[in-house]
Amino acid sequence: MYQGLLRNVLQPVHESLIKRRNVRRYQRLLRSSEWWPPAQLRAFQHRELSALLQHAYHHTPFWRERFRRLRLSPESIRTLSDLKRLPPLEKKDIREHRDSMVAGHQRNTLWAKSTGGSTGEPVHFYYTADSYDWRCAATRRGYGWAGAADGAPTIHIWGVTLHGHSRLSSAKEALHRRVLRRTLFNAFEFDDRAMERCVRAINRQKPVALVGYTSPLVALARFVNDGRRLTHYPKAVISAAETLFDYQRQEIESAFRCRVFNTYGSREFMLIAAECGSGSGLHISAENLILEVVREDGTPAEPGEAGEILITDLHNFGMPFVRYRIGDVGIAAGEPCRCGRGLPLLQNVLGRSLDMIRTATGKALPGEFFPHVMKDFPWVDTFQVVQDSASSVRIRMVCNGDRTAESFDELDRLIAAALGDGIAVRYEFVADIPLTRTGKRRVTISELAGTR
Repeated sequence: MYQGLLRNVLQPVHESLIKRRNVRRYQRLLRSSEWWPPAQLRAFQHRELSALLQHAYHHTPFWRERFRRLRLSPESIRTLSDLKRLPPLEKKDIREHRDSMVAGHQRNTLWAKSTGGSTGEPVHFYYTADSYDWRCAATRRGYGWAGAADGAPTIHIWGVTLHGHSRLSSAKEALHRRVLRRTLFNAFEFDDRAMERCVRAINRQKPVALVGYTSPLVALARFVNDGRRLTHYPKAVISAAETLFDYQRQEIESAFRCRVFNTYGSREFMLIAAECGSGSGLHISAENLILEVVREDGTPAEPGEAGEILITDLHNFGMPFVRYRIGDVGIAAGEPCRCGRGLPLLQNVLGRSLDMIRTATGKALPGEFFPHVMKDFPWVDTFQVVQDSASSVRIRMVCNGDRTAESFDELDRLIAAALGDGIAVRYEFVADIPLTRTGKRRVTISELAGTR
């Protein structure tokens, strides 16, 4: 009953009449368009892309100069495949040319945001209120596939702002969460005491879903599996903000006895893709974004092949992002989803492209190799791999008391075989591995790669 009141009365009044937002209109479109055949979705994307490129050319000095330097015009992009005629937009382009990327006539209406700077240098950018409405609509749809629609009771383990809020802003946020029936736990301070409170909240509030960063969700799952008793089990867990590895999915599903729905998002675009529950992959928010998976030479990766992810935001007219190299590696799916939706699929997201480990022969070893190996050694509680140089790797490990010399030697042998000759491996046994300032844990860190 409450969800109906929220959906049919409270949200329409607040969003359409008070805030003058378009979220509900875009939600209605997305509920229909997710069932369009792929050809219709591609035609929609091309219309939106054409409008974006025309706007970028006529209103932003950066894009006008880029088109002219390439001797192209917006009309040159006749099909979606023609988009590859434009080079990827790099993070350094934004750092160096941010002001000239902004549409001048919209400058005073834009909202500002920054990435967390996992590569060492944050990226500051702008976006329009309308593009935010598109993102909210796509996020609501994706979370709704897991049953976490607005108004459904949920518990969120999420990052909170590190900057102080005014009392009025804090009160507004608290009221907003209360209306949506969301309980928030700070992912940056999710220790044993916080996890004990979270377990009690789950039992008391009986949430439909848990939503959180992958690392604290895994920590909570281990906490539960270690004997913290649950009397209520949610219907779904939504994992976000970090790569979800298979062993982590298994740990979470074992603790909460429900399906884990993986999602892929970013600060730049909010929800990029999400699982629907059919197990075929992550549906891309194709009405709002164009996602490409490309090889190192820029050619499209084949289905099932790993490549770098490029993203075009179709609706941020204030500061257009066209073929933005987000810094992640993904695998495009070859087959449509069994659910019948026409949305394109990502088979998986492997993690940060800058955090691939390079062997002495130049081969890139995906960061997911290490969780795949470590899962078979239960004495490893937490780990992190850092490549200091082309010839050395450090592996930080938090271990429990079950480690034996024989099992450690076996782990060392497997890692050495994967890295090959020419790389020295140094192990550091530590009490804790700190999270990043955005509340995430980086599994692999390459200090070889500079920013693009």
